[in-house]
Amino acid sequence: MKTMEEHAEFKDSYQDLESRADDIAYSLRKLPTDYKLADRCAEIEFAIEDIKEWYDKRKKEFEEYELEKKFVLDRVELIDAHLKRLYNDVETLKLHELSRARLIRRAYSCD
Repeated sequence: MKTMEEHAEFKDSYQDLESRADDIAYSLRKLPTDYKLADRCAEIEFAIEDIKEWYDKRKKEFEEYELEKKFVLDRVELIDAHLKRLYNDVETLKLHELSRARLIRRAYSCD
């Protein structure tokens, strides 16, 4: 997964495109109307807007991921601690059972 810094670098690149398109659109408005050029400019501006919307959506998802990740990592640590305690309890029980079985064998072997 990309880091937020890499995501921000991507934002810089599409904002550069947006700025250049705005400059061209501004120049076109000062000139006599050329519908072919105006349509090309509009198509590019729509494409840039699509990229901007994609970026905003992914940024929100990334921020949500980062928030949820902290919660999930805390849960992982908690579950890990529970598993360690469970493992220790099972090992303790196994040792008790082994000791009990030895005592029973000794009791029967002494007879």
